[in-house]
Amino acid sequence: MDASNRSVNLVDVDIEELIPEPTTLAPRDTETEVFRGLRGSLRDGSGQSYAEMKSGLVTRYAWVWAQLVIAYSVLLGVAGSVVMLQPYLSAWWQVGIAGLLGGIIVGYVVAFIALWLHEAAHFNVHPVRVWNDRLANIFLGPIVLHDVRQYRRIHFGHHRHLGTTSDTERSYFNALNVRYFIESLSGIKVARVLLTRVPSVLPSKETEIYLNWAAPAGVLLHLGVIGGGIYAQCYALALTWSFGVFIVYPFLGGLRQVLEHRSYDASPTVDYTQNAHGEYTRVFKGGIFSRTFGGAGFNRHLIHHWDPGISSTCFNDVENFLENSQLRDFYGSRTTTYGHALTVLLQHSTQGTIPRDR
Repeated sequence: MDASNRSVNLVDVDIEELIPEPTTLAPRDTETEVFRGLRGSLRDGSGQSYAEMKSGLVTRYAWVWAQLVIAYSVLLGVAGSVVMLQPYLSAWWQVGIAGLLGGIIVGYVVAFIALWLHEAAHFNVHPVRVWNDRLANIFLGPIVLHDVRQYRRIHFGHHRHLGTTSDTERSYFNALNVRYFIESLSGIKVARVLLTRVPSVLPSKETEIYLNWAAPAGVLLHLGVIGGGIYAQCYALALTWSFGVFIVYPFLGGLRQVLEHRSYDASPTVDYTQNAHGEYTRVFKGGIFSRTFGGAGFNRHLIHHWDPGISSTCFNDVENFLENSQLRDFYGSRTTTYGHALTVLLQHSTQGTIPRDR
């Protein structure tokens, strides 16, 4: 495979190459350079090297699918509960409350499922790459309207251009101000993201052409649930699904990325589509909320950006190593909780208003 093809055919790219080379927009003390500079000499307290630790990691595929089975069971449970509750909802406001509460749960679970499409983009849901993508496009892609190959093209750009104006995942460019919440909860931001991403995923002469059936399958799935609910006069189900999938899920996904990547020093008056934000990635401690809101290892996202090929099922081992290595102070400085990060970023958003997205 020639170099020009390797730059765009992301299916066959060696995952190690995702740790980007320095760019003219990135100073030498970025988090990427901190890790790159120490990687070859990293050792934990026992003297084990980073390479030795990594060579012993084993991806636990069964645990990946166990979590997905639980997530889909919760979705079915919520949908079934709303259907059984419908006959007892005699007033429109009762339907509304049931639909909104059910939608919050559905949106949260769909957001959790979507994070595993990210793992599939890094070939971490099945040891055989062909089957990794097939399974992802059956069990993950439709519910979030993405073919894993399509998402891979978008996401790998995020690794290569993190913190720059060329980043392909840029929710963290926006301050958590009133406008952010209005646009996120009204669907405006979702529409803008879709319009921005469509040109970036269209096939070209340099990229592979494939049948993307995950998106239309997902449209049929969601319209089937919503339309079926309306046809059966189970309006609580229709509201639950539409609110959860099209409002709550994208809102949580965008908010999670802001908490992961937006620096406390970022100014709400700076347009980061025109000015580089810079690299910044957090690690989040906590219990069940941290491990579900930041599922698939997103609660320890700095590990992923340092070494994208490692499965999230191995992050406990990697974190234990890092916390006993020369990187323990830097890793600790990026460790917080979702609540603390949200509070600080909300406070910083009052300093001004960010320009409109371009």
